Amino acid sequence: LYSRAKELLGQEELFGPRPPLLGAAVNNQTVLQQLLSRFAGVQALHHQARTIWEQSLGPAHPHMADSWTNLAMCHVVLGEYPQAQQAVENAVEVLQKQPGLPEESPLRGPSRCAVSLLARIYAQYSQAESPALQALRSFENTFGVAHPAVVGPLCSLALFYGELARYIASATPFLLRAETAVEKNLGKDHPQLAVIQLWQAELLLAQKQYPAAKQTAEKALKLALATYGEDHLLTATILNSLAQAKIELGESTDARTHLEKARRILEKNIGKGCPDMVQTQALLAALESGPI
Repeated sequence: LYSRAKELLGQEELFGPRPPLLGAAVNNQTVLQQLLSRFAGVQALHHQARTIWEQSLGPAHPHMADSWTNLAMCHVVLGEYPQAQQAVENAVEVLQKQPGLPEESPLRGPSRCAVSLLARIYAQYSQAESPALQALRSFENTFGVAHPAVVGPLCSLALFYGELARYIASATPFLLRAETAVEKNLGKDHPQLAVIQLWQAELLLAQKQYPAAKQTAEKALKLALATYGEDHLLTATILNSLAQAKIELGESTDARTHLEKARRILEKNIGKGCPDMVQTQALLAALESGPI
């Protein structure tokens, strides 16, 4: 459908050269490719979308910030954190050029979630909380407390609190709110629930609640398989968490099967140097030394 839309919008006699809608079609196709773990050529598509928008709308248009933020998420998945940091800084710079754009504008929300995510990745925890809270407040004030838009900052906060032992109990309510928002607005079979369930499993692992972590990871895996199939990156990430729970429960044979499958998925999609592959290899090593 996106290819057909691009073909139609490329008719200059009807829409003119490089219409903004063509940039939107390319951008949306790019996001879809990322969701499907198809990263070949994705960065070129990001560049194409930004080029169209820059020429049709100008370099300081908010759509440019969206494109930079989407590119940052691509870099994060690939473990290319310096490039992700630069892309987020570019998004923030674009929004700073918007005359009269209030600080509480929801347009600032996606880049703030990205800022929070990168701060957490770099263990800069003092810089991770504030942007996620700002994004959450702006989305709540604009769309309501149960709107799907609040899921992103809720999950950012849950991940942030979950990594700080003294705040780990504070993380679960944020994930429960995110789960409720997705179920209410998008349905109980929406793939975003698989991501939330994965993070719930991670929190349970951190609290050494291994049977509950196993059960939650299995729920997430079932949903991810039904939506994305066996070769998706989300499937690999869930398999890692499920394997960790099973290692702790002494189910070594199943754990090894999960980890070998996760390794194949990761090698196929993004290569051997991604962050999830590091976890896979560490868990395989843990099988040789007993519970971790």
